[in-house]
Amino acid sequence: MGVPFYGHTFKLQDKNKHGIGAPIAGEGKTPHGEGDNAWYSEMCDLVKNKGWAKEDPDQGHDPISYHDLTWVGYDDPYAAFDKSTWVKQNGYGGIIVWEITQDDFQPKCCSKSYPMLRAINHGLYGTGSGPETYGCEHK
Repeated sequence: MGVPFYGHTFKLQDKNKHGIGAPIAGEGKTPHGEGDNAWYSEMCDLVKNKGWAKEDPDQGHDPISYHDLTWVGYDDPYAAFDKSTWVKQNGYGGIIVWEITQDDFQPKCCSKSYPMLRAINHGLYGTGSGPETYGCEHK
């Protein structure tokens, strides 16, 4: 099971249509200005501190975020925890992550460093505490 520490950005055709399956006009621009992938640490900051909207259209498992014409689908610590719990409960071998430096390791947004890795470890091994204690963006 893969847990990306980034999200893929798209440019919406209409900023008022931002749900899953909304019409797009192509790839979006990332906050860091490189390519079309937004790092988790950036998404956390945009949602928590910069007024970006965040929704969980899939029963809270796959968050999306948007602002103006930019739309991002990404995993947050709650999604990472859910995936790692599912892996453990279903007897799979583990989790692959890409890319670890895109976690909030400083931490700049969350109150604890490495919230994505913490969430995965909590789901797989029951270590530490859950994502609700990391001080990141809301679920």
